[in-house]
Amino acid sequence: MRLFAIMAVFAVALLLFGCAQQEVAPPVGGQQNATPAPAAEQAKDKTPIELLIEAQKQRAEAISKRPDYLPEVVYQNLPAFPKDFYEMRVLVQYGKLDLQDIGEEYWKQPEWYPSFEGAGLNMMQNPPRDRWGAWGIGVYPSDMMVETDQGTSFTATTYIYSSWLVQTYQGVGAELLYPASSSVSYEQVGFKVVQDPVEAAKQFEVSFEPKGMLIGPSFPIFGEDWAQKQLVHVQVKPDAKPGNYVIGVNPGPPPSDMEKEWFKIYRTKYVTSAFSSGLDRPYFQITVVVKEKGAA
Repeated sequence: MRLFAIMAVFAVALLLFGCAQQEVAPPVGGQQNATPAPAAEQAKDKTPIELLIEAQKQRAEAISKRPDYLPEVVYQNLPAFPKDFYEMRVLVQYGKLDLQDIGEEYWKQPEWYPSFEGAGLNMMQNPPRDRWGAWGIGVYPSDMMVETDQGTSFTATTYIYSSWLVQTYQGVGAELLYPASSSVSYEQVGFKVVQDPVEAAKQFEVSFEPKGMLIGPSFPIFGEDWAQKQLVHVQVKPDAKPGNYVIGVNPGPPPSDMEKEWFKIYRTKYVTSAFSSGLDRPYFQITVVVKEKGAA
């Protein structure tokens, strides 16, 4: 079995009452864009992608603290910032670590999510004075690919987090779907999967953990649960037909008992993040390449 996390981010539109979409800011000042070249003997017998990973890893190892672009109080509810954070981020971006094994001290940091050091940071440094973030979530990564045999099981991991500037508590559930067609980002070209949703659903058993989650605010300071881990457990049936499939996950309402409890606590600060973006793909999609058991 092979799992590939395609580290793209999918952000649901942020609703700022009375506010249009913000422009993306340039990279944070002080960050270096140049990638150091490894020593000649280190580069020997390594592929170009291995050299790139090694160079970025060396650069990340030299950084042990986050820049002081926001006051420390903004992070007071989060775990301590790991000294090897930037190194771990590089390893994850290139698929060298299993997302399921990453501790919350990493994925609860806003820098874990690609849009923070651009648009997110710009928004938090220059928030609108006459508007506030009502709801909005992001999903990272937005894609995963799995090559596996009939009769196997695996777990796909993604993170769901509050969009920048959101001040509410958002109840989020997970809804399963099998899109009739979907584009898959893979290497330089990607490919398209076309499937019969009814037939595709017969090939798998899928469950979610957790079934519902409460996403805390990201502004004016990050809430303890502003980002959460979503696990998707997939069982490939023994008689699954070999081929390419896409399993989609969209945000939906959480279980009603959870929602009633959260509403009692947060009242007007609680919203349900169950809405459609109008896009032609799921928020999180798992491309499954099913092979005949025992085939080479």
